[in-house]
Amino acid sequence: MIHQMEWQDFERRLDAALLSLASVPEERILIISDSTQPKRYVQFLTGNEWAYAEVASSKKYLPKELRLSKETLAALKESGWRLNRSIDNLFAEAKVTEPDKRADIAGKAVIGLRDGHKVDSPARLQYECFTQIDGISVAVPELGLTGHH
Repeated sequence: MIHQMEWQDFERRLDAALLSLASVPEERILIISDSTQPKRYVQFLTGNEWAYAEVASSKKYLPKELRLSKETLAALKESGWRLNRSIDNLFAEAKVTEPDKRADIAGKAVIGLRDGHKVDSPARLQYECFTQIDGISVAVPELGLTGHH
């Protein structure tokens, strides 16, 4: 059950979900957010064996009370997130058919949610997933989370 899930278990579930989502050519968007504050999120664009991830970190999009501190941003960069200057968000990318790369990007997502956005438990997470072209909802049961449509 979700209320018993720990971060390590969620990371393994996300790893499996990314493999499943990226194994099809059609691009899909997966957003995992704090159910109590949906602007605290990580999002993925997946497809064709790749995953591109962003952790919400831009001053342009986050209200002042949700902005990440300079120290938090530095810690996220230290963990491997990189700055996309054009959108001012932190990002990571991986070829998810390579298990080590997939595990790494799943780990970065956990760090972004847990350490960056201070989500204290995966029990607070929800997800939304849809196809990029036509917006059709996609179920991701591997996550073990409540879907939000």
